[in-house]
Amino acid sequence: MADSDTTTTDTTTSSTVPRSTWANRRRMAYVALASMIVFTGLFMYTVPVEKISKIGDVIQWFYMAMSGIILGYMGQTGWAAVAMSRNK
Repeated sequence: MADSDTTTTDTTTSSTVPRSTWANRRRMAYVALASMIVFTGLFMYTVPVEKISKIGDVIQWFYMAMSGIILGYMGQTGWAAVAMSRNK
């Protein structure tokens, strides 16, 4: 296997990062997005409104944490793409 097949440049540390690291980051963002969709569906159709109002703060923190994971991945890949295009 060629070296270019297993690594890519990480612009934040100026070193090489295995492609599996990017795949794991992408997988984590997809799982976060899926959990937000499933969580919303469960709360819309299975939990009474009275119970939702009692745990509103927990729900807000969950959505903020999952959004942070997704936005972190998107920002990091965008940063890497711009940096790689500047290096060419």
